[in-house]
Amino acid sequence: WRDVPYDALEFGFYELSRQVITRYRRRQGSGDATNAKGAGKAKSESSEDDLESALAGAVGALVAAVITTPLDVVRTRLMTQPAGVTDLYKNAVLYSGVGDCLQKIVCTEGVSALFSGLRERALIASIGGAIWFTAYERLSLGHAD
Repeated sequence: WRDVPYDALEFGFYELSRQVITRYRRRQGSGDATNAKGAGKAKSESSEDDLESALAGAVGALVAAVITTPLDVVRTRLMTQPAGVTDLYKNAVLYSGVGDCLQKIVCTEGVSALFSGLRERALIASIGGAIWFTAYERLSLGHAD
């Protein structure tokens, strides 16, 4: 269940990115937007579609990573807190739940702490999104070369 928000956002932003790229290509006059996808495409047009899928996949994954990183930080803090220690006087930062964890992180470390590891996560997500959505489009359209 932990990946549901990320996956929903990733797919949504992927589709939105594809629409923006398609509109841009139409305005630039490159590619025939009226062609049915996958039907008798030239090699260069297939490559352009792969590039579009990769770019849209990278953007979708990047945006999803940025939005969900605070959730992952909170989840990680909750999962890695010392078990059985409930006394705050022992200098252990303990959280009673998601809201408590979120509040303590923001109050003690600042909002930027909610985005710890974002650079690395965004890089990995973007690369993965580019690869995954390119493969997804190729396989779903039945034109794997």
